[in-house]
Amino acid sequence: MPQSPRTTDSDGNDPVGSDSAGKESSKTDAPDSAGVKSQEPNSSIPNLGDLHESVSDGELATIDSDPSPLNEDQDHDDSAVDSDEHVDPAVSEFHKQKLKERREEWRINSRVATISAVAFASLLILATASYFYNSSAAAQTFRMRAEEAAAAGEKMEESRWWSRYLMMFPDDPDVIIKAAYAADEAADLAEEEERARAITNARNRLSNSLARIPATRAQEQQDIRRRLIRRLLQSGGFWLREAERQVVDNLNADQEDAFAHKALALAIYGQIDSDLYKEKTGPGLTPPDNYWSWLDQQNALIIMRRAVQVAPNDVDCIAAFLRTLQMHPEFAADNDQAAAKVRDLPAQAQQWHGLITDRQTLIDQSLENLRQIGSGRSHLIAYYHNLQGENADPQSAQLDLFQSADGIALGLQEDLAKQDATEEQNADLSIESEQTATGEAESEQTAELVL
Repeated sequence: MPQSPRTTDSDGNDPVGSDSAGKESSKTDAPDSAGVKSQEPNSSIPNLGDLHESVSDGELATIDSDPSPLNEDQDHDDSAVDSDEHVDPAVSEFHKQKLKERREEWRINSRVATISAVAFASLLILATASYFYNSSAAAQTFRMRAEEAAAAGEKMEESRWWSRYLMMFPDDPDVIIKAAYAADEAADLAEEEERARAITNARNRLSNSLARIPATRAQEQQDIRRRLIRRLLQSGGFWLREAERQVVDNLNADQEDAFAHKALALAIYGQIDSDLYKEKTGPGLTPPDNYWSWLDQQNALIIMRRAVQVAPNDVDCIAAFLRTLQMHPEFAADNDQAAAKVRDLPAQAQQWHGLITDRQTLIDQSLENLRQIGSGRSHLIAYYHNLQGENADPQSAQLDLFQSADGIALGLQEDLAKQDATEEQNADLSIESEQTATGEAESEQTAELVL
């Protein structure tokens, strides 16, 4: 097939070749333009699309390459924002918000801070002043109510109002003592059904007062401690051991103190009767350094003999002594063994043992004192001892029983008289309350008629 002749221009160049070369050059320019647009702003490496091989002369050439380095001081955050033009608009807005927050600087408003501090301090001062004012007013009210109850003889009410006052001023020694005395006297005046609760309240109040009274009030401390020991004995049970400890370790009583000897004897007798008693014997026992420590380590019957010797007319001491002698003869045997070993004891212990009177002499004196007392209880105690004691005497026991009848009858008459007086007093109070209620109702009716 015949070929068409190729034409050339005046310079000898092939116009077709030039046209094809131009087409190839235009094709090469397209990726170069796209490469410039997609170039990363922070990259200093030219895009491979910017390089192409020249067809005409066979040499490598760089098209539209920018050899100059990027400005090192350009803000990275601004370039990041410009590069987000082709990113999701939501993500771009999120980045812009983050950049804005990073450029914000928090500063303290000194004026507002000062006003707030002054306002808070003022509020705190006002609240403190209000608290102390209202506390003082309430305390004065409690004190006035307590004094009114004391004047009316209402010891339970007085104790309650003093307790409320101490909640406001807990370190007032005078009120602490008054509250303790009021609670103790309220226990003596309580009715039979309220007696146990009143004794418990008195015991707690007295014990609490001892811990809070200053050492300068030594006389009041001793008085309150004796009242506490009496309430501990009334409580019974394990409280008897606490009563024993108070007498031996804290009371510091004289060797002839009748109350201390009676309290110790009754505490030991109560423990024996409740199966709580433990004899203080053994090699590990601490040697006594005073009279009360020595006495507490002795046989229970020796303690009761000493109490009867110091308080010969006390019916409670005599009853504990005779009852223990009758129900626990082993204590009498121990007494005899201890008496045989007195000479081997130190001089101080021998002196203390010498204070205790002979057992049989004390028994005879106690029976005689019971008959002289002449009450129904004293005759019954003598009756039981003469009937079942170590040296039983039925005739004397029968005589004591007959003599006790008069005392028992007299006691019953006194109890009945007290009961009648109480019923009359309650009846008068109910009548007064009914009259008061009737008067108030009539006053209300009159007022309604007037209106």
